[in-house]
Amino acid sequence: MNRLRVAGAATVALLATAFLGVGSAQAAPDAVDRPPVNAIERAATLARPAVVRLAMAYSVVVVDGKGKVLNGGKPYEGGGSCTGFGVNSAGYVATAGHCVDLKDTSGIGGILLEQVAQQLVAANPALTLDALLADAQKWTIRGATPGAPPVQVAVYVGADEMAGRPQEHLATIVGSRPLEKGDVALLKIDVTDLPTLPLATDADVTIGQDVLSVGFPGSVDTTVDASLEPSNKDGRISSKKTKGGVPFYETSAAIAQGMSGGPTVDLQGRVVGINSWGPAVETAAIKFLATSSTLAAFLSEKGVRPEPGRVDVMFGAAYESYLAGRYTAAIAELDRLLAVAPTHPQAKQLRLAAFEGRERYGEVAAPPPAPRLLFGMPQILFWSVIAGGGVLLLLLVGLVVARLSRHGREADAVPPAGQPQPPALRIVPLRCPHCSAARQPGAAYCTTCGLPQIA
Repeated sequence: MNRLRVAGAATVALLATAFLGVGSAQAAPDAVDRPPVNAIERAATLARPAVVRLAMAYSVVVVDGKGKVLNGGKPYEGGGSCTGFGVNSAGYVATAGHCVDLKDTSGIGGILLEQVAQQLVAANPALTLDALLADAQKWTIRGATPGAPPVQVAVYVGADEMAGRPQEHLATIVGSRPLEKGDVALLKIDVTDLPTLPLATDADVTIGQDVLSVGFPGSVDTTVDASLEPSNKDGRISSKKTKGGVPFYETSAAIAQGMSGGPTVDLQGRVVGINSWGPAVETAAIKFLATSSTLAAFLSEKGVRPEPGRVDVMFGAAYESYLAGRYTAAIAELDRLLAVAPTHPQAKQLRLAAFEGRERYGEVAAPPPAPRLLFGMPQILFWSVIAGGGVLLLLLVGLVVARLSRHGREADAVPPAGQPQPPALRIVPLRCPHCSAARQPGAAYCTTCGLPQIA
């Protein structure tokens, strides 16, 4: 039993050593006097790489409801600008449907129809603009040349102040939904390693939640120096609404024209919606978002999965190292990223910020690597448990063998059946040699006759 207690104490000591060793290995480094992370800035940094600028151009002929080609057969030409964002690294870009659908009068289609109607009214004052726009629902729009798409969309990727001039890619319109069906569209460009954004679910979106709407407002570049950086408008989710049974989110973010199709993200950088529309008669900051759930369903219809690529993983790891104060690791990770994607938005900016952070705040030591696990336990703990269990098992085996051995010796001391048994020991009482009375052991005289006793 004493041996068992000693072994148990040794096993407990081994286990305690293992636990203490693991705990000390995972101890966090000391904090560094660095400014706290701004949640809005963090969301903007995570969203920025995936945001792209769109430029739409159309050259079309219009045929009215009676089959007459308007404008003498000359094409109508025009265009507009919007925003989009990557949803799959194979070159898939999401945007708003009204940005690329000429049949959607809430966007570029409405611009075209108004242009045509104004020309017709100018040529014939007897016509009215409202009547023509109502009749425009029967018009047919096709490319100016046979087989040409009515709308051409150029996607500008890698727009960044430090990365230089962005790359222009002509997009294929995979599909779109007009405003009354959700206001989403999907484009495809010939790009690998396109930065992307993850999608939130409706369960992730709550009333009053802080969000950030990102995009390229066209009016900004006309009033200040042109910039390759998008605008970031913070706000909140004001309500969850429907339009014709289709869900939309209301937001207080001041979304301007040109930001349509851009992402509105939560503070974790997940897309909660696509910048969509606002009431024409409302002057307050009331805007609506096509929901991320609507976009997810549309992507599923087109067989496209919203998933990150390797540049997203690399940038995310570098940014987390930067936020943790491990600037040297962040610089090394960004160097590897720039070797893969030289025009990655914000990679060069973050790299410069990492150099400045290291110079100003110093370096935070990287945490020790996590222990390798065996069956869900750190190796030292696993082998300590095995060793302790082995000691206990050996002790139990030794105790069983000792007990069996003792029982064997006792069995050997008993004569086999059929042999005479040894006589039982008899205890003979002491008596006085004179009167034969019982006497006490060691007594010098008999208590009965009083004569001395013989030793």
